[in-house]
Amino acid sequence: MTVADPNELSRDAWNKKEYRPVAVAIIADPKGRVLLVESAKKGHDWSFPQGGIDENESVEDALFREIKEEVGIDRVNLVLHRYLGAEDLDAPSKRIDKRGFTKGKRYFFFDLSWNGHGALKINREEIGNYAWLQLADIPGFFSSLRAEKKHLLFRFLAKVAVRKAFGEPVTMSDKSSLDELRRGLKTVADDF
Repeated sequence: MTVADPNELSRDAWNKKEYRPVAVAIIADPKGRVLLVESAKKGHDWSFPQGGIDENESVEDALFREIKEEVGIDRVNLVLHRYLGAEDLDAPSKRIDKRGFTKGKRYFFFDLSWNGHGALKINREEIGNYAWLQLADIPGFFSSLRAEKKHLLFRFLAKVAVRKAFGEPVTMSDKSSLDELRRGLKTVADDF
């Protein structure tokens, strides 16, 4: 599920207490590698840096708080390219978590770049290990995840890969922009 206002969707999650809201950071470094972290509590459980969104906290504030807490990157050293969307993921078994959420997690995905300034400061209580990986090397790190979570992570990683391959999304506001795009596509097609 994707909505224009992630804060409204987070408030909805807190009100219903079904899916715990979680901010997820897909962070690329200056070399184009993506940061993965391994859970300190569950070895071999690799994912993107992420963490719970507190009640009445903005989704973006939670995102930057969690990045700082887990890997020590300051907000000033990050570029937020875009909010990628949100999706609910059911827990593998019926249970109520310690915060009272009954169904699973609502993941909010963000596409970011790190400028390379400042060293990573890994919070060893939360993060067992970390790796900067090229996109092609990531699948092996997700092999221990259950299929539903693995597919969720790959869907959102694909959106980042498209931006990295083709640049920032372009909006077409008038016919001349569309004509320019057509000319550019014809040029690209001629190269093949």
